[in-house]
Amino acid sequence: MKVRYEHQDYLEYYKTDHNKYAKASGILQITQKAGNSQMERDRPTYDEITAQGKAFMLSRLDFEVYEPIVADEMYTISSWACEGSRATFPRNYSIEKDGKTLVMVSSYWVLVDIESRKLLKVDDVNIDNYYIGEFMELYKDKLKVPRDLELEEVGKKEIMYCDLDTNGHMNNTYYMDVISNYIPELPAGTHRIKSVRLHYSKEAPFGDTITIFRAKTEEGKYLFKTVKENGEMNIACEVGLIEL
Repeated sequence: MKVRYEHQDYLEYYKTDHNKYAKASGILQITQKAGNSQMERDRPTYDEITAQGKAFMLSRLDFEVYEPIVADEMYTISSWACEGSRATFPRNYSIEKDGKTLVMVSSYWVLVDIESRKLLKVDDVNIDNYYIGEFMELYKDKLKVPRDLELEEVGKKEIMYCDLDTNGHMNNTYYMDVISNYIPELPAGTHRIKSVRLHYSKEAPFGDTITIFRAKTEEGKYLFKTVKENGEMNIACEVGLIEL
């Protein structure tokens, strides 16, 4: 019988901020760890898929933090694949404690041919062994940065060795560290992250430099976009905060 994957895990101190609250990148890292562990349990694993010349790439990720995740406490981390269509593979993650959901993550992945970078379809990889659960979609509409919104340039980021993942690009979880550096309420310790909407457009490989643009909405949310040296959009991101 196929069952949803879950394990017990805790948040290490290096994944938290000076208030001991989880960094956004820390939340993504412990949830994606559960996703990788589910693939190891059920197979095919991520490595077995890449051995076929294919790779999963993240195209969109949304999450809500209903209650803060803090350092050195034990949580139940879950991950489950969902019914895919065309070239999109949805996946959910959750963080729970004492039967209560503290964080929910919805994500969208695409399968690509590693050599040609061509998008593949959902039936181009056999995941029949996976538990397939209901997709909990946090936001129906795609994130759009309004064309008439004035964004200011706030910084640049060169992609260095320690930013890379096995695909040779900046790891998808590290973008939230880059973004968080430009949210003044976070280092000030007055707020924590409540919600994130993150859309990936183009990868940032080693040696590339991305330029970071930011605006604050009337609702108090931050909108970011990062742009590659060639002018291509790298990511778009919206971050909501809650006062401590």
